[in-house]
Amino acid sequence: MEAGKQAAAVPRWLKSYLSSEDFAHVEATVRDVELKTHSEIVPVVVRSSTPLRGARLACMIAFLAFTAIVDLTFFHEWGWWTFGIAQVGGVVLGLLAMQSRVILELFIPDADEWKCVHERAELEFHRLGIQKTKDRSGILVFVSIFEHKVIVLADEGIAQKLKPQMWEEIVENLTRSLRQNQLAQGLTQSIKSLGDLLQVHFPAGSGAHDELKNTLVIKE
Repeated sequence: MEAGKQAAAVPRWLKSYLSSEDFAHVEATVRDVELKTHSEIVPVVVRSSTPLRGARLACMIAFLAFTAIVDLTFFHEWGWWTFGIAQVGGVVLGLLAMQSRVILELFIPDADEWKCVHERAELEFHRLGIQKTKDRSGILVFVSIFEHKVIVLADEGIAQKLKPQMWEEIVENLTRSLRQNQLAQGLTQSIKSLGDLLQVHFPAGSGAHDELKNTLVIKE
C-alpha cells in the first residue's frame, strides 16, 4: 500500500500510539507468521468498547455539585450571583475533565469495563468472519484503547488444542505495552508469540491458504 494511503489509515486518536510505519510493520508481521502456521490471525484496535455517555454525565454532575458546594460554603454571603459563576465554572471544569481518560474511568466500574470489552471483542470476532475459516483456525487479538484492555479469542479449531491460559502471558505483555504507549511493539511481539504457539499445533501445510485479509483493523 502506498505511504500516503497507509498514513490515512491511522486515525488521529490513534497516532500517539501507532504511526503509519508501525501500521505496515504489524501487517507484515501477520503475513510472516501466517506463512508458518495454518491459522488466521486478525489484530483489531478499537478506540473504546465502553459507552461513555453515562460516565460523561456523571462527571459533569460531579463537577457542578463540587462548584456548588464550594460556592455555598465559602461565598454564600456574596449573593446568588456567585452561584451562577460557580456553575459556569463547573461546566467548564466538567468539559475539560471529560477529555481525560483517567478521570472518566473513575465513573466506570472495572467490572462494567471488562463486560463491555468482552462483548465488543466477541462482536468483532463475528463481524470480521473469523469464525468462518475452513478449519475454524481464526484467532482475534483485540485491543481496546480507552480501557487499556486486551483480549485474545480463538475459534474452536484452535481452542480444542490450545487453552486460553496458554496466551495469558501474551495478553499481559501486550497490555503492559499498551499502558507504556508501545502498542506497535506489543502487537508485533504478541503476534510473533502467538505464531510460536500455533506453529507447534497448526504448522503450515500444503493445503494451507490465506482465508482472511492480513490487515490491522482499526475501528471507533
